[in-house]
Amino acid sequence: MAITRPLTNGSIPVTRTQLARDESHVLMSLLASALDEWPLARTSDLIALLHAIKSLSDGPSKDLTFGTEQREWRELYFFASIWLNDVCWEQPGDVVEGFTRHPENKACDIAAYIKRHDIWAQLTADGFFKTDVAYYNIIRALEQKVEFNDTVHLYERVFPEMQIPAAAHWIRATGKRLYEDAVEGVERDSLVTSRGVNMSLTYDNMCKDRWDFWQSRFNEFVNGEQEADQRTKQEAKAAVEHMQDVVKTWKAEHGGDAEDKC
Repeated sequence: MAITRPLTNGSIPVTRTQLARDESHVLMSLLASALDEWPLARTSDLIALLHAIKSLSDGPSKDLTFGTEQREWRELYFFASIWLNDVCWEQPGDVVEGFTRHPENKACDIAAYIKRHDIWAQLTADGFFKTDVAYYNIIRALEQKVEFNDTVHLYERVFPEMQIPAAAHWIRATGKRLYEDAVEGVERDSLVTSRGVNMSLTYDNMCKDRWDFWQSRFNEFVNGEQEADQRTKQEAKAAVEHMQDVVKTWKAEHGGDAEDKC
């Protein structure tokens, strides 16, 4: 793949090992920025490019030298850290703090947050991140008790107009995998976050009861039990429909209901 080939085969100066000049860091930065800034319609193309790089079998490259260690292009070295630390670093509280200072940016800031989670969820579904991030973001959106908002710090509050649409994207992208975890009663460290006093559930494994609770929370926004704007209602409705389809498909493939392992 030409995009990963050096422009010259000459000697490599010591400075080439520095982060700012490393080809991998530059390329991964460009890809992360493109995912963030290009229209969502181009996301699948960029993910395909990441897959193409990940499929390279060149072996360790002298052009990816870190100290004395040579890395491989297919490792996508730096991509995950750039995406998490430079693109998706904002928590909902960060976004709210920003548009509180600049109210004119509110709609744009919320849209950017939701878009990033849409892309992040797609990347996770394609194997570029572990599903722990899906659990974390869905749980923070659906299992936190809104009534605790007035008693906790800004950064610990739940903001449905951002987090419900974002959680809906996570469900649509990774729902099949999460339901399979529910059927198996999978335990994950990322589920321990649900133990806090401001959280609705107390167990730390994935199960059908948790899946059903998530669906009921989305339904609260669909049915008007929770105040929500039109976008939130639409995203919640799409999430519920996807969850129902996932369960229906699983039952058809396995011949009936699964045992609840909560």
